Parts: sequence; C-alpha cells; structure tokens
Amino acid sequence: MRKRRKLLWILLGCGIAIVLVLTLWREREPRFENHSLLEWIAITDHGDKDSEFSKKEGEEAVRHIGTNALPFLIKCIQYRERPWQTHLGALFHKLPDELANPLSDLIVGHGAERQEAAFSGLYILGPDAKGAMPALTNLLTTQPQLAEYCLTVLAQIGGDGLTPILNALTNQASPHRIAAFDALVGFGTNRPLDRIVISTLTDCLSDTNRDLAFCAAQILCCHDSEKELAMKTLFDGLATDDMRIRRSAITRLKISLNRGYSVPDLLQFLQDTNSPLSPYSAGALGDLASIGTRVPDTVLPALTNALHDSRPLMRAYAASAIGHFRESAEPAAPALLDLWNDPDQTVRISATNAFFDLPRYSGMRSFTKSVPKLSEPQLEMYEKRYGITTQKSALKRLLNDPDIRVRETATNAYRMMRGSNFVDRTQNASH
Repeated sequence: MRKRRKLLWILLGCGIAIVLVLTLWREREPRFENHSLLEWIAITDHGDKDSEFSKKEGEEAVRHIGTNALPFLIKCIQYRERPWQTHLGALFHKLPDELANPLSDLIVGHGAERQEAAFSGLYILGPDAKGAMPALTNLLTTQPQLAEYCLTVLAQIGGDGLTPILNALTNQASPHRIAAFDALVGFGTNRPLDRIVISTLTDCLSDTNRDLAFCAAQILCCHDSEKELAMKTLFDGLATDDMRIRRSAITRLKISLNRGYSVPDLLQFLQDTNSPLSPYSAGALGDLASIGTRVPDTVLPALTNALHDSRPLMRAYAASAIGHFRESAEPAAPALLDLWNDPDQTVRISATNAFFDLPRYSGMRSFTKSVPKLSEPQLEMYEKRYGITTQKSALKRLLNDPDIRVRETATNAYRMMRGSNFVDRTQNASH
C-alpha cells in the first residue's frame, strides 16, 4: 500500500512537471515559411549534411525573422535549472527506465538545449541582436559558466557589445579574460577594430600573462593594426628559454602570418636570409598549399632554394612546406633527398616526411610501414584483402627512377616486403 502511494505521488509530480514545462515554454516561437526559429537554427548546424536545406539557407531564414526573434531567444538564454527540476529528475530515476529516461530528458535537459541554440541564433543575427546585450551582460554574473557564449555573441554584435569584453581584458582579476580574448579572436578580419579596442589590445602586449599578450598580438596582426609592436611581442617570445612560452609564441606567430600577411609579404620574408620570420613564412606558405590556395609560381622555387639555407630551422620548415605542394613539388625530390644526410636531425626528419608526402614516392612509405615480410602466396592474399596492387605497381616503377637514391629506397621496400630473393630476381630482370 505504501509503495503504491509513493508511486502515485511520483506520477502526480510528473503530471505537474509536464504542465509547468508546457507553461514555461508557451512563449510563441517565431516561424518562417514552414519551420520554427529553433528548427532553422538547427539547420545552420546540420545543413548540407542531413537536411534538405543548406547552412546558408538556415542563416538567411534566421536573419529574415530578425529582431522578432529576440524576445524568444532572450527567454531561452536566461534558462536556469530549477531546484524542483533537479529533485524531480532524481525521482524519475526511481521509475522503470522506459519512463524515467524520456521524462528526465523532458524536465532536465530540454531548456539547456534551447539555451545553447539561442546563443547560436543571436550569433547569426549579429548587430541585429543588440537588444539582447543587457541579458547577455547580466548572464556574465548570474551564470558565469556561460561567459564564453555570452562574450562571443557580444563580440559578434560589436559596437557597445564590445564594452564588457574590453572590461574583462583590462581587469587582471576577471575570471573571463581568456574567454574575452577568444571572443575577439573570432571577430572577423573583415570587420575593422575601432580605436578603443586597438588601444586596449596594445596595452595588453605588456601583460604579465604572456599567453594573453601573444593572443593580443595575433588579433592586432590579423586586423592590420600596430603590427610592429605586435610582431616584436611575438619575437620576444621566441627568444625566451621557457619552452612552453616559446611554443605559445610560435603558434600565435604562425596564425598571424597566415591571416595577417599577403603571399608577396610572406615570400619577401622567406627570401630575407636575415629575417627571423623566414622559417615561419615558409610554414605559412605550406599551410596555404595544404588547403588548396593558389599561390604564385615563384613560391615553390623559393622554398626549394631555401633548402640550402645555412639555418637548420629554415631548412626544416622549407622541407615541410614543400611536402604540402604534392604533385607540383615532385621536381624538388632530389633536393629533399640531399637533406637525408643533413647534420641536423630535425631537418632530416622534415625532409624524409616531405619526400614521402610527394604522391610519386608515397608508396615506399606505405610498404615500409604497413606491409610485413611475406612469401609470394601470402603477398597475393594480402593484396586481395587490402587492395594494395596499385601501390605495388607505383613502387615497382620507382626501381627504374633516374635517381639512384630513389632506386635504393624502393629496393629496400621490396626487400622488407618479399625478402632478398625476390629483389634479386627483380633486379636481374631489370638488367
């Protein structure tokens, strides 16, 4: 009898909770065409994959709804788990799983999901979401765990939305400093920084927290502002004995070069043998090639020439960059092979990896790493199972490569694969 009464109380609580939730979310959700605002926001996350609409179409629909979305989105971002929800969720877990899980998801998790979607919607609206600034600023205090979301949206809004971000940057005791910097990092380079933001970031270059100083330098470089001071900050970081700080400076420097400088600028840095930027400019040019960016025909010869630079770091970066050019870099193979005997280990490793990244020679790495020593029948089974026949043909062609070093490397790959007897037969046949 007692258990039955307890179960009735739980079921009654479930009914009350459902009514409360439906009441809480009764706010009329804006719609566009045949979809609700939250549905369009979800499309921006999953468009082009599992939706009939593209991500761009989802964003355009949210912008079409415009400021009419603000009351609903503001209510969503202000969601906060109530004690009764937490308590009720605990009671649900006493029910059978088929009832407990869906009811718990409904009471405990639904609002949090809407909250996250609402931040995405405000971000899409950008400057049109300025009516949400008071609510976003208030959340920094009432729900500090949401600081990253709030500051990112405020940066996207721009204008007065940048004020709480700058306040966090200048307050060394603020727990939101890192989130504030991250928000400005995401501030598109096509949007210029205003004078106050530039001044604040310039002051941050001397911050005792060097990671944040390097971040400020990156933002300034990417927005073509105070570049000399910013680059000096990063250079100073390269000269430190602290390995962690030096790595942080290198990371920010690479991003700054990629986003803040043109290809002609990078090429000029690369060819300046007295510039500390030369190696990192080579890396930036390689990064551009890796994502398919078209670069002038003069870039690859300049990188190949840098393989003979007196600085080991320059040779290593140039070799790594050449590997990203794929087929077009195959004429540089002999120069990369020259570095296999370089006195610097990092250069040797970079040159070897770059050489095997060239499509013509990649088969050698595949065989030496993945194919065990096999007999003839075993190899045939291996080829059928893993489909390596094409790679074998590519490797076989290298036995007649003009460069003796390539022929030797290909021969060694075959030796590892089939044993010396097979290699001898192959060599005899070639003669």
